[in-house]
Amino acid sequence: MAPLLVGEERVLTLSQTLERVLQIHPLVTASDLSVKRGEETLERAKGRRYLAESDVKLALGLVPSAKGDVFSSNDKSDDLDGLGPFTKMDLTIVQPLYTFGRIKSLITAANEALRMEEAKGRLTREELALETARLYWGLSLFQKGEESAKDLRKNYDKLVQEVETRLQKEDSEIDDTALLEIKSGLYAVEKGYWEAKEGREAASGFLATLLDLPGENPLRAQGETLPLPSEGELPLERVLAIAKGRSDELKAADAGVRALEAKWRLTRSNRMPLFYLAGALGYAHAGNRTDQTNPFVVDNFNYFRLGAFLGVSWNFNIFQGNHEATEAKLEYRSALEKRKALEQKVEGEARERFHELRKEAALLESVRTSLKSAKTWLQVSFDNWDMGIGEVNRLVKAYENYYKLQGESLEREYKYNLALTRFSSSVGGVSLLMEWMKNGKIVL
Repeated sequence: MAPLLVGEERVLTLSQTLERVLQIHPLVTASDLSVKRGEETLERAKGRRYLAESDVKLALGLVPSAKGDVFSSNDKSDDLDGLGPFTKMDLTIVQPLYTFGRIKSLITAANEALRMEEAKGRLTREELALETARLYWGLSLFQKGEESAKDLRKNYDKLVQEVETRLQKEDSEIDDTALLEIKSGLYAVEKGYWEAKEGREAASGFLATLLDLPGENPLRAQGETLPLPSEGELPLERVLAIAKGRSDELKAADAGVRALEAKWRLTRSNRMPLFYLAGALGYAHAGNRTDQTNPFVVDNFNYFRLGAFLGVSWNFNIFQGNHEATEAKLEYRSALEKRKALEQKVEGEARERFHELRKEAALLESVRTSLKSAKTWLQVSFDNWDMGIGEVNRLVKAYENYYKLQGESLEREYKYNLALTRFSSSVGGVSLLMEWMKNGKIVL
């Protein structure tokens, strides 16, 4: 983001705010690292298909001389003279031939674990986007609330001065009780102003910390206007179907279930034999020792060996294997049931957000209509007051009603913004909200 002078406000759109937090937040980095770890685990599992075991041993050192053969030699086994260098290398490889599905299950489990981490990463981003949007709309609310409170403060001060001026006239139609009535409302005016002012500063600081931006530059939300839903635009059954189909929570759970199913299959495969092909190559050389050509004589410092064989490995601990398979099966079945419960939760959450959106949209439209009437009432009361035919108590009441409804309008706008943001998260993500804002229409 572009540098600013100290004290200069930084104006942010919701899109800029979300883009920033998803670029720098540690939880996003942690999610990306978990995905990379899952990719490495998958590659390691795939590698089990070829040369599942390979072992190389190298040795260099000194060894006593040994000239002659098994029948005649001037050297003894405990001699320490005539030390000379030796080199040794032994290579062993094992290639699985038939594993009864072991490797396939390993790869499937690793692949589904990776899918689960990817879904969790998207879910982490979505939760961060929701929290960031909540802070953004909160900052916008406090900004507008502070502006409204400043306006009320200014107009209330003018009203007090006007009443004081009229009281000084000998033929004044009002008395001291009118002034007292007006001044008794000053506390509510100051309370509204300071709550909005401090709330804005706190929200700005909190959001700046989240976005890792300098604290000396107050943040200001541009405060975009969100579209309202049209009648019949959002059928509930379609909303629920979309919510379940796009839920990253369910996608993560599905991947976890498939991973546990693969684990169960692996434990069953482990009770079966493993057929493999093994090969070995060995070479050792010591120049101060006579190479023995008799195949029944072994010198561990002079040899060349090459061999291969077919083998089978089978763990006959059936009791332990059965228990491991049963445990894995129960874990898999438990995950299936949890997945069903999660689907109910996702559907219930989508249903709740759907009704919350409709309620907040209706209340926002209603309060805006009432606010227009209250503004007209206040203007008429002012005109009557200026002409000297208005009552001070009716003017004060019109004041109170207008600014009360204005505050209610801001609160309802904030709640509607949150409701639409949460609804978008249920049916496709907060990124969907950006499309609705751009197009000026809510479309599924």
